[in-house]
Amino acid sequence: MVDIPLLKQNILNFLSQNGPSVPVRISSVLGSDSFFAGAILSELFAEKKVKISAAKMGRSPVYYLHGQENRLSLLFPHLPDKEKEAYTYLQEKKLVRDTEAIPSIRVAFRMMKDFAAPVMIQTSTGEELFWRWHLASDEEIKALHAAPKLVEAKQATLIEAKPLEVAQQTAKEAEKKPKKRAQSKPDEFSGVIQSYIQKSNLQIVEQSVIRKNAEAHFVVRVPSNVGELNMLVVAKNKKKISDADLTLAHQKGQSKKMITIFMTNGELTKKANEHMEKNLKGYVILKRHT
Repeated sequence: MVDIPLLKQNILNFLSQNGPSVPVRISSVLGSDSFFAGAILSELFAEKKVKISAAKMGRSPVYYLHGQENRLSLLFPHLPDKEKEAYTYLQEKKLVRDTEAIPSIRVAFRMMKDFAAPVMIQTSTGEELFWRWHLASDEEIKALHAAPKLVEAKQATLIEAKPLEVAQQTAKEAEKKPKKRAQSKPDEFSGVIQSYIQKSNLQIVEQSVIRKNAEAHFVVRVPSNVGELNMLVVAKNKKKISDADLTLAHQKGQSKKMITIFMTNGELTKKANEHMEKNLKGYVILKRHT
């Protein structure tokens, strides 16, 4: 009888000692074929004990442990030329404004899920998409975000608080400004989305308000022929939906290992429509509500 728990532990020990690796190499630890190793690795991935790369070595991704992200550079020789260029550029800059990169590099950033992390930053001209080097520390990002070359640096605050809790108003600035008592407005948008979901016969498992009357997330249970599935609903109250909005929604779904349902009352820009058709078909489901 095959001792599955022992095989799993042997794989974890191998990755701990040798770093990111492909199934064919890991199969040598099991004394079995790569197909069987892949099945065991899939179970470990589902249990969140290992991570899997988006980039591939040959035809296979690499599996690695949490904390081994700094060893993913072994994938660099296997990246397409344009992604190699984008990799080197982002590694040097650490933080790049999407609109400041040339079109080919912007496309490459969207494909480099292992190395380029998208973050939305609220600037003096509105929300903007930036790309963060995956190994950049919060201290490095804070220093870059406060650099003089960013005109809005003193006023900017980061919307994606979890990956980038770095921009804060100083105590002196807070003291200068008179404190106004904030008036709480009801979150009508979340209520509308919740009602829409329930009318669609979907069960809400989790819900969170990202920004009142602007963005809300729901984990919903969807009935299907193969059983119930969990999906992530990203609801956005915005007149124009950009490719950056769709990219971030897709990334959030990937982080939860779920298909994303993007729900909005707005219209997609031409660039967003093209991005949806070319890169997100099958990964993001677009739903409009009124």
